[in-house]
Amino acid sequence: MELKKVKKPWGYYINIYKSKNVNIKIIKVEPDSCLSLQFHEKRRENWILSEGTGICQIGDKIIKMKPEKIYEIPKKKKHRLFGGKKGCEVVEVSFGSFLESDIIRIEDIYGRIKNKK
Repeated sequence: MELKKVKKPWGYYINIYKSKNVNIKIIKVEPDSCLSLQFHEKRRENWILSEGTGICQIGDKIIKMKPEKIYEIPKKKKHRLFGGKKGCEVVEVSFGSFLESDIIRIEDIYGRIKNKK
């Protein structure tokens, strides 16, 4: 598997492992940027802060992330990741099917909402 940096308006991600039902990636969020508020129908995710000042929203809870702690995001639970003042790097482990195409955005500061539920 070739490691390729995929640029996003909030930073980038790099897929480091992919199988039929598991995907592992490094997500880099720039300072004061954030991913869309989203959920997934067919996958669950775990986030681990590897560096920086990450803040995550899981459901209605806003959490200042701590290194080495696993943040579990169940299927259909709204969530997002904020870079904080210094930006952050997070290891994401996704379990399920349709790993990249299963994003339902609720809010997005970059205007990428195409599907409304």
